[in-house]
Amino acid sequence: MTDKQRDWDEGGATTTYISLMHEIKRRHYTINAVALSPDKLMYKAVVIDHCYLQFRKILELIAFATLSAAPKELPNPASEYHAVKVLRLIERRHGNVYPRPVDQIRLDEESHRFDEVTDHLTRDEFEQLYNFCGDVLHTRNPFRKPKSLDAAWEGIPKWVHKIRRLLQAHIPTIVGDPHMYLVQMGKEEAAAPTITKWAKLRDAPPAMSGQL
Repeated sequence: MTDKQRDWDEGGATTTYISLMHEIKRRHYTINAVALSPDKLMYKAVVIDHCYLQFRKILELIAFATLSAAPKELPNPASEYHAVKVLRLIERRHGNVYPRPVDQIRLDEESHRFDEVTDHLTRDEFEQLYNFCGDVLHTRNPFRKPKSLDAAWEGIPKWVHKIRRLLQAHIPTIVGDPHMYLVQMGKEEAAAPTITKWAKLRDAPPAMSGQL
């Protein structure tokens, strides 16, 4: 097996990916918990800070998970921390490496269909949210115009939903592996996400079409 044809689950890469997804799941849970009971943090601004800090960390974890699927694609992966830059560096060489969300439809005991998801956090929105998190989390200069919290507050449910739809069931792009992997986050907060390795793809068909 050459470097160009390798199994992603060799060397513990899938374990790393699932560990990162589990951390995302926990952080996503805390956003829901705080947003549903904002009085626990007493102040609206603190609730917003908590939620957008978690959003930013979730985006970083998504980028690091993508990097775990292509660890040799950056000269020094341990030094990278900027989520958008990590994705751009990998995309520059391999094109779209963003997670592909799907709805898994069981057709019978032996086959499934994967339908495309359209209400998820898109690649463009990933960058938009990452930049917005930076704006929200930076302390406002007291000599500038006061910052309105309304847009950030109202955006919390939207971003929660979009992130959940992106990752709930998704197909990661694995550089150099001809197999398809399905990652499912699961409903129970304490339970780790799961990953299923499917048969090799032939002629790289679109992940969201056809049956398995």
